[in-house]
Amino acid sequence: MKTVIKTVKSLFFIPWLLLPLSAGATLLPAESPVSVVLDFYRLNLQDSSSDGYDESVKRYVTLTLQKNINDSTSCNYDSDDTDQALCDTPRPCKTTENHSACLWGDNWVENDVNYYTKSQDIYDSWVNYRDAHTESQTDEMATVLVTLGNPPDELLPLRVTVINEKGYWKINNVALIAQ
Repeated sequence: MKTVIKTVKSLFFIPWLLLPLSAGATLLPAESPVSVVLDFYRLNLQDSSSDGYDESVKRYVTLTLQKNINDSTSCNYDSDDTDQALCDTPRPCKTTENHSACLWGDNWVENDVNYYTKSQDIYDSWVNYRDAHTESQTDEMATVLVTLGNPPDELLPLRVTVINEKGYWKINNVALIAQ
């Protein structure tokens, strides 16, 4: 009988022994990558007088991407808090038929357009119609294909990469899909 009691008592300690093994495991986000990306664009495309844009960036974009976009914007628009040494640092740039982009950190950031829409304009159909599906997903990263708009209006196809940061999907890259 004593052996049975000791065995039962030992069973209560086993989960505590396994806890350190699970501490290094990846914490999976509760929300899906698609729901995060769709909510980001729902907030981001709101009227500029609302707080939706700032809220969407704060909630759903990695700090690294935010910094890369802010650095690019600061250098392109010569603000008072521009770090001239940062702006003078040589970096790869490329030009497409519509605009130019330079490499800031790991992100190609276009000049003169909204990074998240790759456009200067926001069409009403983009605000009202958004569709997305997961192209690929691991525990650490997912790629979501997003289409803003509804025919016959102009469609905007985007590939959005999200990464798992401490159990939350965060946007780390947005690329226009060539049509």
